[in-house]
Amino acid sequence: LADESGMPPTADTAANMVAYANLTKGYGVHYFAIGNEPDLYATQGSLTNSADPAIPGYTPEQYCATARDFVTAMKAVDPSIQIVGPDLSWHYVPGNDWLSPILTDCGDLFDIVAIHRYPFSQEQATLERAEADAAAFASTITSVRALMTAAGQATKPLALTEMNVVY
Repeated sequence: LADESGMPPTADTAANMVAYANLTKGYGVHYFAIGNEPDLYATQGSLTNSADPAIPGYTPEQYCATARDFVTAMKAVDPSIQIVGPDLSWHYVPGNDWLSPILTDCGDLFDIVAIHRYPFSQEQATLERAEADAAAFASTITSVRALMTAAGQATKPLALTEMNVVY
């Protein structure tokens, strides 16, 4: 939630990153994400105390406004890049769903829809639970795919860009 100088990043920051990676250095980076676990910004992740909110009151609507500005600036520099996101931590479940409003409001920005999945706390992570998690994992994919379909984003790939049995 900060650029290299400690300030909030801007669309120009994002565009400059793409320009540096792909034009200046010629790295050919194809995939970029906008933020990481934005569904947690309102509750944790402050740069001075990670238990404090990074952005108090942060909403899916604010994420979409930022994402739209960033993606527009980034693709102006290199239209070949693909945008992966929103990389939600877990707020894609019934009763606590950030994915639906994001996909409805700004799903057009994402070439690949991405979520994270960490099903257990450390104390709960056992071999037996991990082996038994296959059905819950399949259910998560089915549920997220249904949200994508409902938001008109069914044809896009779904990625799990962070995943483990324990958080």
